[in-house]
Amino acid sequence: MDTNVLFEKFTIEEVKEIEKKTRNDIEKKKEELRMLVGERYRDLIDAADTITDMKNSAGKVTDCIANIQTLCTNLKQTFMVKGVAGQSRHSIKRKSEENHMYNIASQIKLLLDMPERVC
Repeated sequence: MDTNVLFEKFTIEEVKEIEKKTRNDIEKKKEELRMLVGERYRDLIDAADTITDMKNSAGKVTDCIANIQTLCTNLKQTFMVKGVAGQSRHSIKRKSEENHMYNIASQIKLLLDMPERVC
């Protein structure tokens, strides 16, 4: 409303009342605005915290996946070196040689225990 019109239509006391009411309305609106901004600011801070937590969780998941990939690679390499039975090729060769030696030893033992039947 134009101030000139106010002074023409109302008395000084009424204009003072209108001014007082307008100032009160302004203060109420300022307080509402502060509360609204404060609430939105808290919401913004909460959203930022949530985003940070999500980033940290995603980083942990990524690290776990990388660790699983490393473990799978190591397992694959171990499997390829040791074979299906979980034994290394060297171990299998050694067991084969031991079996051959035991076969010869058992035959010699048999020959030593029964000398009279051979002749």
